Amino acid sequence: MELYERSQTERRKVHIRRWVLTVIFVAAAAFLACILFCCRANTANIARMEKYTILTSLFAGWFVIFSLTVLVLPSWYAVLHEENVLRGERSTVTGVITLEPEVLQIPKSISIRKVVVNNGEESSRISVRSDKARLLAGLEGKKCTLHTVHGYVAAIEESHETA
Repeated sequence: MELYERSQTERRKVHIRRWVLTVIFVAAAAFLACILFCCRANTANIARMEKYTILTSLFAGWFVIFSLTVLVLPSWYAVLHEENVLRGERSTVTGVITLEPEVLQIPKSISIRKVVVNNGEESSRISVRSDKARLLAGLEGKKCTLHTVHGYVAAIEESHETA
């Protein structure tokens, strides 16, 4: 079972592009609204126009910050990781797998969990993206072949024999 597909990466790129365009549109609209408020200001309504400008800047700014940090950047990190895995050269590890419970966050990257693969003689620790780890949860204690790229699980083949 493959964990990464090019179509999934392309869908994620479309998602990123849409959000970036939305952020640009909101920022431009807020900027134009602030210019409009400044142009419409006179001595009778200066306080009201100033409040409108401040509120528009505040809400648009928080929308931009939230969208970029919560929606765009995690998807961008995932795309970089997926492209790296899809381009890399594969190696295989066979053994009984155990999924470690703690989730590790790599700074400015993805969150991962560690998989311990024990083949009887030695054990290897391999990383798997935390959102892909649920696919390995049902295979704990079973003998599997893991295809890895740069230390990350890229595909799983389950052996139908138990350890």
